[in-house]
Amino acid sequence: MSDVMQGISENVQFNHEHADALITACTDAADTVENQTSSRSAWLSHGLEDFSGYYAQLFEQNGKVQASDASLVVTRLREVATAVGDLQRAARAEQERRETARAWKQRQDERGFWDHVADWFTGGEAPPVGPPDPQPQFSVTAVTPQYRPPLEGSGYTDTSSGRPANLRSFATSSAGANNELRPKAATAKTAYTNFVGSCGWGRLDAAGVFSGFESYITANDNDVSWANVVAGAFEAAGGDGVVTVANA
Repeated sequence: MSDVMQGISENVQFNHEHADALITACTDAADTVENQTSSRSAWLSHGLEDFSGYYAQLFEQNGKVQASDASLVVTRLREVATAVGDLQRAARAEQERRETARAWKQRQDERGFWDHVADWFTGGEAPPVGPPDPQPQFSVTAVTPQYRPPLEGSGYTDTSSGRPANLRSFATSSAGANNELRPKAATAKTAYTNFVGSCGWGRLDAAGVFSGFESYITANDNDVSWANVVAGAFEAAGGDGVVTVANA
């Protein structure tokens, strides 16, 4: 009996508004990252046109890493949204259990002497609910972006060739996409902070998803910077067409 009555005097400490905000922010951010996939692939391919040598190898390798990291960010953000939804459903079920138990207890408290005497013969009204389920505990694995080497060093070739205009185009387009992601990451991180700060029932550990999302954007920014550095070197060596430079 005591287990059934456990905690029923208080409402479940769960902020559904913050939960909804976190689900929305994670879903929106994941959709945005995913929707950039084809564009980023096209920008990479354009940058690789007539691009050869060690710098080209690094540029292509980093592009593949970016695509892999983007997929991981999308997966983890959606896992957070799913976990919050599961927590939300469990919190509603526990709130309903408590309200049902309260109503039953009130009926018992309001019964008279003869009602209790009758219970000796009928067994009385059994509790309509059981004890509470364990509070859900969710943990989402952190996003850990892979290393992307800078476009520098000599590598296995003495020279690199490429079209600086194509690299500038890659940098400009990628920078715009990165800027589109920045507010999405900030909104999702704030929503997570608000949710875990107000959630007194159940647990969600997913901080590494949001710090990793930020690291992914930073790595993308570095790709932009290095594309511009190499484009500048090509431009200094020979203009707008296919240009060859010595690897630094």
